[in-house]
Amino acid sequence: MRAYKSTYKRHGTLNLFAALNVATGHIKAQTTQTKTREDFQNFMDLVIQDLPENKEVHVILDNYCTHKGMMSG
Repeated sequence: MRAYKSTYKRHGTLNLFAALNVATGHIKAQTTQTKTREDFQNFMDLVIQDLPENKEVHVILDNYCTHKGMMSG
């Protein structure tokens, strides 16, 4: 895996991943020190861990840099 580094010093800034269940209004959130593909995949595992296996999940992503890596391979 390749992690993309920020081009600036983060000075303690955290990354926030958040997911909204529109049917219930429930929000799952997680903060990370880094913003790697592994961080994002771990968050997605958290999001789906309590869902039934046959549950359809729709994911909308912004332009966060790890998404480009997820899409291309």
